[in-house]
Amino acid sequence: MPHFQVGQQGKQDFSALTGGSRARYKTNCTNSYSQAGEFVYIKYHFLAKHGQKQLSQPEAIRISGENPDYSKQQLWEAIENGQEIEWTAKVQVMKPEEADPLKLGFDPFDVTKVWPRGAFPMHEIGRLVLNKNPENYHRDVEQAAFSPGSMVPGVEDSPDPLLQHRMWFYRDVSTHFSPHSH
Repeated sequence: MPHFQVGQQGKQDFSALTGGSRARYKTNCTNSYSQAGEFVYIKYHFLAKHGQKQLSQPEAIRISGENPDYSKQQLWEAIENGQEIEWTAKVQVMKPEEADPLKLGFDPFDVTKVWPRGAFPMHEIGRLVLNKNPENYHRDVEQAAFSPGSMVPGVEDSPDPLLQHRMWFYRDVSTHFSPHSH
């Protein structure tokens, strides 16, 4: 699912892949179900272990005019040079009875809102590591056709209106652009 790549901090620059960390916030909230059928709302977060640098708006405009694939190229070259690009995966959990916008003071399904960590602490669940570039870019990347409508068992959509739209729209677009893959 999509993550904020451009925001108040600017566009991510993969050329600085050492030191520091910053969270990458999920834009959507999903439901997570237990085997007993009980559910909670989940927001996933990925904190960069490799550090990151943000480009200013003028830098991003200049670089995108010179090389629109700049970020992909930086990431590809880092992996090609043997760097493992790693994020710590964390989740915030909200029970359905806690999701009342009047009590919270905000709509928890509004993608422009961040759940307060004091009320909904982050729990580490694993890591995401990029350590190998695709062997066949068309097959391994372009035809993967990721869609928020294709979720693993135990994870389902939430009342998030943007997620609802993406579930329909992404599948439709990926079928249109990669009709032989579906």
